[in-house]
Amino acid sequence: SAAIDTAGGFAYFGDDASPAEIYKIQLSDFTVVGSALVLNTGENNAVSAVMDATGGFAYFGLNLSPAKIVRIKLSDFTRDAVLTLNTGENFARAAVIDTGSGFAYFMMASTPAIVVEVKLSDFTRNSALTLDTGENSALGGAIDTTNGMLYAGLGLSPSRVVKVQYKVVAAQVCDRKNIRSSIRTL
Repeated sequence: SAAIDTAGGFAYFGDDASPAEIYKIQLSDFTVVGSALVLNTGENNAVSAVMDATGGFAYFGLNLSPAKIVRIKLSDFTRDAVLTLNTGENFARAAVIDTGSGFAYFMMASTPAIVVEVKLSDFTRNSALTLDTGENSALGGAIDTTNGMLYAGLGLSPSRVVKVQYKVVAAQVCDRKNIRSSIRTL
């Protein structure tokens, strides 16, 4: 997993170890800054990440059951807090962020997939949306902050993308080819 702070000149990479390790990379010369930040025992497999450079934190989703989200304080590169999600919200394999709205969205590789909304200001689980039966294993995500939409790529064969409205914006017409026909609201 990876998150980048281009203004600050650093990237942060999480690994799939037990416990997970987070590496801070100086972009100008592509070197590791200091030692890896080793997470606590049981905080394994950092498989998703998002960055809130303005807020001063990176968030790493862990591939656990239930999933955990670890908040890393950028100013001193320390583990700041952990949020354990609810039972059934397993395997935080994808993440997107809308810093303007103050939320991050972690997508679960569960059956069916679940999108969990995390409030950044107080680092709490705000809400969740369980996708429909058969919409399993969210493995990738993208976000359109202008139109309030997030997209969850599902690990299915054939592949599928689910479009989720996470905030109310002006009505829009869109081509839903290859996208689930009904848009769910988080």
